[in-house]
Amino acid sequence: MRKKARKNISWILVIILSIIFLFSALGKIFGAEQVTDMFTMFGLSDWQLMIGLGLLISTILFLIPTTFSLGVLLLSSFWGGAIATHMIDGSSFATALIFLVLVWVTAYIRNPSMFYNKRTRH
Repeated sequence: MRKKARKNISWILVIILSIIFLFSALGKIFGAEQVTDMFTMFGLSDWQLMIGLGLLISTILFLIPTTFSLGVLLLSSFWGGAIATHMIDGSSFATALIFLVLVWVTAYIRNPSMFYNKRTRH
């Protein structure tokens, strides 16, 4: 894939994912009824605000090119936690898994070197 096409596709994915993640974070922060019900069901209602703020910060870092790698790491952790929470509850974790894979695909398109060892041989 050419460099310009790779850059454009990665920006499109970053923006789309970030919009979705921002809405999700704001729903958690401001206590949307459906979100609050889900957090109560999982026994995490005391942590809803903190989890929402974590997602908001991770998404902002994901949007900024210089902090993109840290954003990928934090979003991977976030979605991994979401998967684990759904698995413990016995509910479907497909949506969280899809978002996790999309974060990784976006990271690979934007910066493939994140996925291989850069050590040089001496």
